[in-house]
Amino acid sequence: IKRILVFFGAVDPQDLTSMAVEAILSEGSNVQIDVVLSKSSPNYYRIERMAGDNNRLKLYSDQPCLAELMARADLSIGACGTTSLERCCSGLPSLVVTVADNQVAVAESLHKRRLIHWLGRAEDMNTRIMREEIKKILGSDDLESWSRRCLNLVDGFGTIRVMQQWLNCLPDQLVARKAKREDEPVLLQWANDLAVRKQSFSSGKISAEDHHEWYQEILMNPERRKIFIIENVDHDAIGQVRFEYESESWRMSYSMAAPYRGLGLARRMLDVAIDQFLSEVGPCMVFGEVKPANKASRQLLKSLGFSEQYIRQHGHMRYEKHFL
Repeated sequence: IKRILVFFGAVDPQDLTSMAVEAILSEGSNVQIDVVLSKSSPNYYRIERMAGDNNRLKLYSDQPCLAELMARADLSIGACGTTSLERCCSGLPSLVVTVADNQVAVAESLHKRRLIHWLGRAEDMNTRIMREEIKKILGSDDLESWSRRCLNLVDGFGTIRVMQQWLNCLPDQLVARKAKREDEPVLLQWANDLAVRKQSFSSGKISAEDHHEWYQEILMNPERRKIFIIENVDHDAIGQVRFEYESESWRMSYSMAAPYRGLGLARRMLDVAIDQFLSEVGPCMVFGEVKPANKASRQLLKSLGFSEQYIRQHGHMRYEKHFL
């Protein structure tokens, strides 16, 4: 063990940080110590003075993330909150003190599975107990297998798994409805989104007056212009798909609300909108035009079976499909 991370929460009112630091320093080894403590802690300046007197000790305050310090550490000493799972995800062996009653059951379970070494409750802790336990760990040869046990518990891909399960439930829950007058503000907001303007052929900001005039014309010509708002099961509007009749074909365009981008919903949104559109107009030719640099939309339209062609005159890509 060459580096130990000490973190008992930002404030640490029980001053367990000082106990841990004193216990490590008293061992007389050359172990480096990283301490994380907020300047709002009543013990911050005490630790700061200790760090100023010892080059083995480095103090960090108001850290936005502990991942880098965890990656550098060989051992951690801290409380048994959510940080315990973060340490497991980093494969970081840890000595743990429970600082609240709701941490005890978690600590007992993790200790039995040899994922942490539980030192006890904060009210029972002192420098001597910590020093004895740290001395045992410094002489341990179990660190590598301990680290692997932690990694096996938390692999860091939980968010992806939850999102995949959520997405698997979506096909039957997205619905397309016709746009209404009260949708005008949100459509203007989506239209002026920076990402949307970047991919549009006209990249300038749309004024509220111009948008209002355009939207009134859309609503007055439902046979030739159709806008569908796509909603999820909670009736949250996630995007819009527009169809406009041009020369015996229908031009399709779409945009998605920023919070729903990157979740794999675009194809599902277009599928739902196209199905609703076809139920109203029947067999027809649908086309879309895309900037060559817009790889995401190009790939999306190809995945839906649209054929691709380059329009040299306008310098953009055209995708079309005849729906029977």
